[in-house]
Amino acid sequence: MIALLKLFVDICLFQAKPQDLPASRALAGITGLIAIITSLRSLEQAAFALTTATMQVLLMGLIVHVALRFRGYPERWNQTISALYGATALINLVAMPIVGWMERVKESPEAVIWPALLGLGMTVWFVAIMAHVLRHALDLTVGAGVLLSIAFLALLLMASFILLIAMAT
Repeated sequence: MIALLKLFVDICLFQAKPQDLPASRALAGITGLIAIITSLRSLEQAAFALTTATMQVLLMGLIVHVALRFRGYPERWNQTISALYGATALINLVAMPIVGWMERVKESPEAVIWPALLGLGMTVWFVAIMAHVLRHALDLTVGAGVLLSIAFLALLLMASFILLIAMAT
């Protein structure tokens, strides 16, 4: 268990690749569930948060599945999605204190700048992790991995906004 956690940390630090993980459907499912759980920041809007997190995890799985099929590597899905879900969970855990800080100071424009900058840094780091994982999984160049990661993230955000609008009406 500790060795597996270290592998996920190493992936987030660009020291390991998704192919270093076991090709396990169970691991993909467990890391997906952990990614959903770590996305829940408060019980205030639990239904919406749970729906959004679940939709994002499922959509990420679908997008990765389609990309791997398109490139001719469908057998890499379990390792790739486990790496992405595990990285998502770790980033969510690291971001929790930053989100809490931002919530506490949101009324003060001067004070919110620091947690906002840290949040932006976390987003850039996550894009870099996604690029790292996708580059290895899809046999892409670094630049193509970055562009694909940004496109994936944009698609996930658009789907979240569509869900927000649908749930608000």
